[in-house]
Amino acid sequence: MFFLYLLSAVVSALLYGWVGRVRLDLRRLQAGGLLVRGLAFPAVALLVGVASQSVAVAVAAVGFTVIGATLAVIAVTGPALVTRHAPPAIRSETLGVYTALGAVGGGVGSALGGWVATTGYEIAFALAGGLLLASGLFVATLRGLSRR
Repeated sequence: MFFLYLLSAVVSALLYGWVGRVRLDLRRLQAGGLLVRGLAFPAVALLVGVASQSVAVAVAAVGFTVIGATLAVIAVTGPALVTRHAPPAIRSETLGVYTALGAVGGGVGSALGGWVATTGYEIAFALAGGLLLASGLFVATLRGLSRR
């Protein structure tokens, strides 16, 4: 499990620079990252659950690679969108609030995710995927985030 977590983190770190250089609509890029991540979480859980042990490790490695790549997309585009749309006079404060809310959300989400996982990991992965899909669809509807 640690190897898979490490794989995801390394893939994410390696892609940060590339994502920062991509010249696409940030709203669409972030929405795509959220949507792909939202599909990847439950897909990995489902496929690993039904695969043989040797195949499950390979499926999990591919899945965690995708999950790491989507984290890079989300982690780069989120702050870029916030700083782009914040008024210049309060840009740093806005980014600070965004970062603080992300940290609080990570803590609360981890606690709630752990609690949900007591009913079954399948439910936790499905809920995480559903929330990510909803977030991706929401971001996709925010046309004001696109560069004009």
